Amino acid sequence: MVYVGKIEYEGQIYDGEHKAVVDPEVWQRVQDRLRFNAKTGGRQIRNKYGAVLKGILTCESCAAGMIHTYTQRKPNKLYRYYVCVNAHQKGYNQCPTRSVSAPVIEQAVIDQIRGIAANPTVVDETVRQLDEQRVAGIEGLEREKRVMESELQRLGKEIAGLVRVAGKAATDRMADLQDRVSVLERQLREVRDQLAESVGHTVDAASVRKTLREFDRIWAELTPREQEKFVKTLVERVTYDGETGTVTVGFRTTGIKQLCVEVQNR
Repeated sequence: MVYVGKIEYEGQIYDGEHKAVVDPEVWQRVQDRLRFNAKTGGRQIRNKYGAVLKGILTCESCAAGMIHTYTQRKPNKLYRYYVCVNAHQKGYNQCPTRSVSAPVIEQAVIDQIRGIAANPTVVDETVRQLDEQRVAGIEGLEREKRVMESELQRLGKEIAGLVRVAGKAATDRMADLQDRVSVLERQLREVRDQLAESVGHTVDAASVRKTLREFDRIWAELTPREQEKFVKTLVERVTYDGETGTVTVGFRTTGIKQLCVEVQNR
């Protein structure tokens, strides 16, 4: 069986086609590493069945969510799949998509993530979006800084005027203003720190490609729960059309940025 994959990115659709099932030898190495991590007493594995698309997979036919479930037909052998909520609640005859093998569709999404690095259009668009976000963020922080500095000047003048005024009302007002000054000064320091970090941080196409090329190494070292979190960092939504076998993956620009940081810190 072949699934036709589509990457949905910033409103653009990019086609791709790949085999639905990963090479068995590669997949087995990943599973062996995950079992090793679990036996060596690492972090607690809450998502023990590895449902990496839980909460983000939608049925294209019904516009309804697809939930993860499983059956056990043989001893120690689980068959995992995702089923459309509409089909699950109202019957399979109510949905043309019905269900899909969990390992197959999860691998389709993983292949799409891996395929980003091989698509220059997507990588270049990612870099452009990241740069636009960085510039817009700097401009927003600069505006915040100017507003805070102006407000601090105004409060300083009001406090100076109250110094010459006697009475409890003036004293109470001065105390309120001092509290406001303290809060603004703290917020201003935070904004200045964010500005310094934003100005010094840039992401270029080479670093994005390098990050994505290291996806397999990172993926093999993650527990099932970590794999779920990893995918949701990158992917905003996945839709599956059972009639055409089409998997559409919608990526998060900020998620790709977080992935860059994650790889560099490992």
